[in-house]
Amino acid sequence: TVPVPTTYQLRERGLSNVPEYTTPQELLDTYCIARSLMATASGVPDHQRAARVLVKDYVVGRLLYCHAPPTLADKPEAHTEFQRESIQTSMKGTE
Repeated sequence: TVPVPTTYQLRERGLSNVPEYTTPQELLDTYCIARSLMATASGVPDHQRAARVLVKDYVVGRLLYCHAPPTLADKPEAHTEFQRESIQTSMKGTE
């Protein structure tokens, strides 16, 4: 079995307060602010440019996107464990 990270370990890697976005607009707003993607004239977040960057990063493979195996669909605790393992794998080598 894979060891479950402690709250301290998650907090240390910045994963204790991972936001859950409710709309694509919120995701793009946050991404624009984090990457300083603002419109030059008005200073508002440039959603078109951010969306293009996100899609490009996804296509190139810079963004991790994993589907849980179909056998885990009926087991929420196993699905949670799969997500935890995916995060652990993605964070290896980022220190």
